[in-house]
Amino acid sequence: MYLWAGEAGEKQATWGKRKARIVVAGLDAGRPTIGQIVLRTIVKLLPWQLAHVAVTRAVGTVEGSGASTISLLAFGGAYGLVALSQVLFLARIEARHLGLLAAHGR
Repeated sequence: MYLWAGEAGEKQATWGKRKARIVVAGLDAGRPTIGQIVLRTIVKLLPWQLAHVAVTRAVGTVEGSGASTISLLAFGGAYGLVALSQVLFLARIEARHLGLLAAHGR
């Protein structure tokens, strides 16, 4: 809520972005839509959330039984999204991260 509220607000930035003099802009350099901000935030936080789900599921397994299927899928999803983000960074596709590409439909 904090991230999208700050970026959708009057200053178009969270506290950290304001300190770095960064504003969130839409594709045409105007104000982004609420939908774009929410989608961007979801994609940005998804690997973090998946990793937390994986850890909490793995901790709850019986010793010796291995990680649960949910835990393994969550870890795989988190690492897959991180890997995709790194590939996009190295390829320098429009110099945008995965969340921006998703939010702008590219």
